[in-house]
Amino acid sequence: MQTSSAISAVNAVYIYVPLALTAVSLIFIYMYKLDKEYDNIIKDLDERKLKQ
Repeated sequence: MQTSSAISAVNAVYIYVPLALTAVSLIFIYMYKLDKEYDNIIKDLDERKLKQ
């Protein structure tokens, strides 16, 4: 028999903490701008190669 606080702690560790970390990860993935800037980065790198 486990106490209710022990069960709550297990629920928090195995359900709520991963859920919160997943939400934070999704927010960072959404804010990641590299995919939008990729074409400009490649264009700039190609221009630098031509200048050398």
